[in-house]
Amino acid sequence: MSYVIATPETVAAAATDLRGISAALRAANVAAAGPTTALPAAGADEVSAAIAALFAGHAEAYQAASVEAAGFHARLVQALKCRGWWVCQRRGCQRISVAEPAAGCSGRHQYTDPSAAGPAAHR
Repeated sequence: MSYVIATPETVAAAATDLRGISAALRAANVAAAGPTTALPAAGADEVSAAIAALFAGHAEAYQAASVEAAGFHARLVQALKCRGWWVCQRRGCQRISVAEPAAGCSGRHQYTDPSAAGPAAHR
C-alpha cells in the first residue's frame, strides 16, 4: 500500500514553484557574474595578481557549474510537468490546464513502470 499521494495539481504546483526558484537563481547568478569574474588585483604586485586570478578562476568555475545546475533544474521542471500530465491522462482528468500535454511531452512518456516489463526486466 502506498502512503505517498501526488495529485496532478500538486505536481503542477511543484513545477511552478521550481520555475520561480529557477528565475531567482538565474538573476542572482547574472548579478554575481561581473563582480566576481572581473575582480581587479588589490595591488600592483605579483601576489595580488595571482590572488585575483585565483578568485576569477573560482568564479568562472562557479558560473560553469551554475549553468549545469540550471540545465538539470530545467529538466526536472519538464519531468514534473510531463509526469503530472501523464498521471492526469491515466486518471482521466478533465481539467484543461492539466489535461493538455506540457510542451516537450508530446504524448511520449519518459516514465516506464518497471512492473509492466515483467520479471525478466528486473534481472
